[in-house]
Amino acid sequence: MNNREQNYRNLLSAGAASISLQLLLNLPCAAETTINFKPETGKEKFSITNNGNRGSFDTTSQKTTFFDKGNSKLEINTTKGLIGYVRHKTPESWKIEDPTQQKKYVLKKEEDGHYKLKTGDEKELYKVKPEAYGFKVEDATGKLLYRVMKEPDGTILKNDKDKIVFSTNSAISPVAMACLGFDSLQQEEKFALAYAVNFMGN
Repeated sequence: MNNREQNYRNLLSAGAASISLQLLLNLPCAAETTINFKPETGKEKFSITNNGNRGSFDTTSQKTTFFDKGNSKLEINTTKGLIGYVRHKTPESWKIEDPTQQKKYVLKKEEDGHYKLKTGDEKELYKVKPEAYGFKVEDATGKLLYRVMKEPDGTILKNDKDKIVFSTNSAISPVAMACLGFDSLQQEEKFALAYAVNFMGN
């Protein structure tokens, strides 16, 4: 662990909530990229940021999650401690692990072009299917849960009642946006997976 990484960990453990805590991610990007998400209910706002070799997840309530990558792995931490990991397995496959590095979920693109999120024991939870308007998120039975729609001024996530849940004017992979509809995941896991799909995916 280098000095910069240790300093960020010390700040996190001290509860420095007003500071965006970021760790090395070794990503070959020169400029900072921030994706801001606007929820349609409540005052909370969310963002994920990639700053070359750093990454973070921030909310307006100052709760900050940071990621640390090594060998295509993101470490998810909050002020309460380690949440788990996201591993980028192949160009279009990602694995979420618990703090003991046991497999919890796997998101993978199938041969038919659909993405499926399964539990560690291979139970199917969600399907993400391409449509003319973008993508749709279904549960394992085929019930529509969310739609991801690309529009001229951004990307929106709508629920099954056609109500906007999240919107962003930032450039984002629609599959990454679909990850915010995986309601079985913790909030930090959803945004970490969206981060990994967008910045570490194909």
